[in-house]
Parts: sequence; structure tokens; C-alpha cells
Amino acid sequence: MDTTLRVKAHNVEYVGVLQIVGEVGGQEQYRIGPDTIGLSIDVVEAGNAFEAEYGLDLGEGEAAVGSVTLSELGIDKDDWRPALEGLTLISFFPLPEGEVRVRDEWAELVTYRIAEIDLDFAEATLFEIQSVEGSLITVTFSAEGGGSTTIDRPMLGPDASMEITRESAREGSFVFDFDLGYVVHSERVEKTTTLSVIHVGGSSQPGPTETQTLTLELSTTGN
Repeated sequence: MDTTLRVKAHNVEYVGVLQIVGEVGGQEQYRIGPDTIGLSIDVVEAGNAFEAEYGLDLGEGEAAVGSVTLSELGIDKDDWRPALEGLTLISFFPLPEGEVRVRDEWAELVTYRIAEIDLDFAEATLFEIQSVEGSLITVTFSAEGGGSTTIDRPMLGPDASMEITRESAREGSFVFDFDLGYVVHSERVEKTTTLSVIHVGGSSQPGPTETQTLTLELSTTGN
């Protein structure tokens, strides 16, 4: 099914609750939040493009600000992912072209690189329209992804290496206001699992399983 991001000029502010929990070997190592965060997105037309300015306040010092130029009307939907990394584009959402119907489903496959561990990652996301009530469209999603890489670890000995496998699972929902042209509510749970195996001198030793679970709920300040 062909989809497009229904981009419209808009100015919107969100308030949300974010929590991150990290575990190593099944034992909790850290817990961040739940913390209240703020996000503002201001999108204006600029010729044949859109300019999106954002401010992200995580409650720690000054808010992070920046801008994103969307190179053409109807930004390529592959630039959008239902993940925390794409928080500054949260007000946009890919929808089927033409009429939107309940139980419509579509899938997106994206690949990207995790530079800090030199890992190529592939992720597939399934979307489904749950309801259409007036101008409000509720879409649920579930995503799974993974990738692996091997990096040298010379400090552990000659020819020593570490094999790293990372897996992710996400699920959640978005409520998009078709008339306003932006998301008015979203919630998600993201879980990332990292496995490692160290190879030294012909023997292998598995490392501890590391997991990070993130929960996030955002609503416009008028809701």
C-alpha cells in the first residue's frame, strides 16, 4: 500500500512522560524517570519545502533546539520512524494515499547504521488503522528489528574479537488529526536487547544480556 506523510504547516506543543529502565543480566542497573518532558514543533512552508523548528525540553538545563528542512512537499516516508530517535518529527505520520479506512494495514522496512558499534540495523514496522472518528485517525504499530557485527578487541589478546547482536521491539499507537495535519496523542513501548560474545584464543565467552526499556506518552497541551 502506498503511503505519504500528510504534511501541513502547523505549530504544536506536546507534554509527555518518559521512563527508561536498563537491565544487565536480568538485574536492574538504572531507572530514569518517569520524567515530564516538553516538545514544541513549528512547521512552515518555504517554497517547495517545509522548515520544521523544534525545541525539546527533557527537564535538565536548557531545552535542545534545532531545525529540519523537509526537501519537498510530501517528505519521503522512509525518513520517518516510530522511535525516540525521530521525536522531533513526531507531529507527522504516514497514512495511506487516498481514502483512509479502518483495518487498513501496511508495512515499512528501513535500514540504518548504528555508528557507535559499527552495526547495520534493519527494522520492519506493521501499521494498522484501528478507528476513524471524524477527523481523528487512530493507528497502532508494532516493529521488530535486528542486526549484528563483529569488532576487534586487541586489548584482550591477539585476534580477540567481540560479536554484538542487537534486537529491538516496539509497539504503540498514534492519534492523527486529519484536519489539523498533525499527531495529537501518541504512546509507545520500546525494548532494545544487546547480546555479546567474546572470542579469545579459539574459545568463546558470552557476555551479559543488556536490555533497555523505554515508555513514552505524549499529548498536545490542549488535550
